[in-house]
Amino acid sequence: INGKDAFKLYDTYGFPIELTEEIAVQAGLKVDMTTFESEMQQQRDRARQARQNSQSMQVQSEVLKNIT
Repeated sequence: INGKDAFKLYDTYGFPIELTEEIAVQAGLKVDMTTFESEMQQQRDRARQARQNSQSMQVQSEVLKNIT
């Protein structure tokens, strides 16, 4: 099973990767965990970046309040 598809099930629908793996094994398939883990890391990086951008905007907002 494509790792990107497994990640989409996990990230979008909350479908546990363990359950995806179990179903895959029953069907004689394997989940591409390398790609799944890569997608997971990319998502973590995006979330981390979004938090940093959010904090940056809060600082800028405070600076603007002090100017006016």
